[in-house]
Amino acid sequence: MFHGFGAVVSCGRVTLNIFKTLIFTIVVPGTVGVYVPCRLRPHGPYTIWPLGLFGLPPMIAGVAVYIWCAWDFATVGAGTPLPLDAPKQLVGRGLYRFVRNPMYVGVLLVIFGKALWFVSLATLWYALAVAVFLHLFCGFL
Repeated sequence: MFHGFGAVVSCGRVTLNIFKTLIFTIVVPGTVGVYVPCRLRPHGPYTIWPLGLFGLPPMIAGVAVYIWCAWDFATVGAGTPLPLDAPKQLVGRGLYRFVRNPMYVGVLLVIFGKALWFVSLATLWYALAVAVFLHLFCGFL
């Protein structure tokens, strides 16, 4: 049995859930929060502007939020962020006590951070479009 972080779960099941969550994270949030913003950055030499340094805190916070929530899904909820393999138990601890969808907030923080990091208006518009999509998507669930 595993007793870390206030969860009591079987190691085999948790390991499988963490593995599936890792695969999901690479494919979905990795695409939305990392790949697309990198493709939208301006072409040319990639120098970091002083304004770009303001993008680091939201990116770090966004990654931390996502990892925390993914951990809670895999250990407490006994599932993954993938809707086809949703948690079997309601996750009502951690950030889920304060925000309905903290994973979305984490991914949006990463995208907005990348918009600052790259000093990219296109990435900022993309972040706003993702925010509107997530708002509409969550509003109709």
